[in-house]
Amino acid sequence: MSINLCSKLKIGFLNPISAEWMHLYKDKIQQVSRIDEADYIIFESNGDPIHMIMKILNTFPKKKIVFILSGDQSFHIDNECIWFTNAIPVSGLARYQTQIFVTNPAIFKYIENHRAVDSRVISMENRNIDIYFKGTIWMGMREEMYSFFTESHHPIMSCLIEKNNNYWEWRLNRHIKPTQNEIENESFKTYDTMMNSKLCLCPKGNGNSSMRIIEALGCGSIPVLINDFSCPFGMSWEDAGVVLSFDTKIHKWYYIYEECYKLIKDTERYEKMQKKGQEYFYNVIYKDSQLEGFKLYNNLDTVAFGFSNLIVEKLFDLKK
Repeated sequence: MSINLCSKLKIGFLNPISAEWMHLYKDKIQQVSRIDEADYIIFESNGDPIHMIMKILNTFPKKKIVFILSGDQSFHIDNECIWFTNAIPVSGLARYQTQIFVTNPAIFKYIENHRAVDSRVISMENRNIDIYFKGTIWMGMREEMYSFFTESHHPIMSCLIEKNNNYWEWRLNRHIKPTQNEIENESFKTYDTMMNSKLCLCPKGNGNSSMRIIEALGCGSIPVLINDFSCPFGMSWEDAGVVLSFDTKIHKWYYIYEECYKLIKDTERYEKMQKKGQEYFYNVIYKDSQLEGFKLYNNLDTVAFGFSNLIVEKLFDLKK
């Protein structure tokens, strides 16, 4: 979509996070401080509590409010506001709701380093792990997933499921806090394994989605979404990922296992999905990090959404 730049979007920021991305569009955006002058007022989540969202909803003109990565409770979603969120499925709760994902900023640095060495996508034939997952294993679906893929006998495919339950304790509650380099290197180890994996299990996280989706796409591993019905911004999942529901009354874990096997056996389908996923990552997510003036994150506590170009286009479109 071509943007008519006869007039810039006038935007006010309620917190500085989005400004880290939006300042890259000075030819399209003008920052303003007065509510009555603003076309949109942007608030990006920073782990915001419920009362913060409700205060914003009750303070500012709803038709001007744009929430990015907020709305982890369904009652947050207001039909008059604009929501760019990964927190709940697109379900008609808001007319202006658009799904985006979150990602770990370390993936940008990893890809930057990896591309400097070798820009080729590692083919399926050169990946030794069929199914990979690394993350916290809590009670419920993830515990069942961990048990199935580690305790059951799977002679057909190689599965690597790593329990990472101590990661947040190490990162947040250690007596001597880990350095940014240590945190970064932990992520890089995971990405190295993803680069060697054909499929990456992506069960939903604390919200409705998982940072693994973007990380897997960046590493050329096909994301397998489980109970995560997020819609990729501007792409169909049929092109680059697998979405599977998990209901013990209908599907068992063996069903998911079989669907993964079918994909791996279908080399033509796999390669097309890998190509589409890589195109999506580089042309949509990673593209923002290549804009003039962008600086790779030094603070890995920052969540990167990486969709600023599409967000700007969407806001222009809604303003028509």
